[in-house]
Amino acid sequence: VLASARGLVVIRERNLELARSLNPNVRYIAHPFEAPRVRPDQARPMNAVSISRLDWDKHTHILVEANRLLPREKRVHIYGAENRLYTHHKLSGIDPDWRRNYCGSFSRSSLLAGHAIAAQAQWVVDMSAIKGDGGGTQYTFLEALAAGAGLVLNAKWFLAEGGAMRAGENCLAAGSAAELAEILLLDTAHLQEEEARYRNRHGKTKHQPAEPLYTLDDARKAIEHLHR
Repeated sequence: VLASARGLVVIRERNLELARSLNPNVRYIAHPFEAPRVRPDQARPMNAVSISRLDWDKHTHILVEANRLLPREKRVHIYGAENRLYTHHKLSGIDPDWRRNYCGSFSRSSLLAGHAIAAQAQWVVDMSAIKGDGGGTQYTFLEALAAGAGLVLNAKWFLAEGGAMRAGENCLAAGSAAELAEILLLDTAHLQEEEARYRNRHGKTKHQPAEPLYTLDDARKAIEHLHR
């Protein structure tokens, strides 16, 4: 079917070479995506979310392991459809109570459901690492960036020869649960300190002075404990 088809388009650059070996008329177009803009003052009640399937190639177990290391208010809220075999044998084996951070599968009636969840979080975490794939975009990545959230990807997603996703430029990389916890702790500690300084500078506080819930030093001490 592929060999005889006309006007074919692939939206992942990694698949272009394979597709053209079967049909030279295949074209590559970057992921078509459009989402509403998010206001700069958008309230973000959640620190981090995941909006991917719960499955082996999504490495959801890294999130479950990281949540065991993080304080309650900094844990990753996990959204998405689940592979029941994976969640029963893998996730429940790591943490029998992992569902306390599971928010269920999001709405299938709207193409913007993932984007709406991402807009409520400081971070979107996607630990995808798919054999024969990587480097490019997935819709969850685009939803996170369009929503103004920070994006943390699996270190195994990136390609040595480059790609659309570049750690340190349009996302961050984590290679383990401890590294993921470190990113979420350090960044939120920085935001806590910035907010306290802002409230003190503009007199928008009931406390004199306003104090961050925890500081960068507190976060670093917690991270040292993670690596013991």
